[in-house]
Amino acid sequence: DPVRARGEAVGLTPFTWKSTKMDACRPTSGQNLAAGNNVMSKETEQDSQNEAWWDAAQEGAELLREGELDAARVELETQLASDSENPYVYFFLGSVHFEAAAFDRSMKAYLECLQRSPDHLGAMSGLGWALQGMGRYKESIRTAQQLLHRKKVDPDALHLLGVCHFCLGESQAAKRYLEQFLETRPEIEVAMEVQGMLDTVGGQVEPVEEGRIPPGEGLPPGEGGPGSD
Repeated sequence: DPVRARGEAVGLTPFTWKSTKMDACRPTSGQNLAAGNNVMSKETEQDSQNEAWWDAAQEGAELLREGELDAARVELETQLASDSENPYVYFFLGSVHFEAAAFDRSMKAYLECLQRSPDHLGAMSGLGWALQGMGRYKESIRTAQQLLHRKKVDPDALHLLGVCHFCLGESQAAKRYLEQFLETRPEIEVAMEVQGMLDTVGGQVEPVEEGRIPPGEGLPPGEGGPGSD
């Protein structure tokens, strides 16, 4: 596939689950109470459910973080057997399949998450990267555009758009999005990768220097717990 080979030529590795941010994804408790009494509102009840779902997904998430993909998959599938409506389990299962390069299964898991939690930006981002991994660049671009519609400056969406346009040979669009992505100050390894892509399409940008970009900032996708958007 000449299009896929274009990405591989610069060592393209667009998604690493380990670069996700735990702190940005923790659930937050709702504060709304029904007016005039101590009965929890529907919003607070939903917050409680989200907390329970998030907690149920954490063992699988930890195994994923440790690189124990088979054990993580078994744990997450076990959780789904007892509660098939947990969106966070589907999210982490999508991440497990992505790490195993099972992009079709990853895509399906992220779609299941989005069916239950349409505003889950982490799953939307993961879906875009799974589609990119399958070579379905046009669909991946549409997904990234949805992310930008929800969040005007989304580093992950900008990166994904740049990568997809690059793989399609659309140099002008790739250059535009990749340069915008670099302005979000991603971690040094990713910035160097993007620099290589820009060099390939003839982009004239200032080389990235060691220490210029603080580590751990700016890359896909958020771990996806409540409050990740």
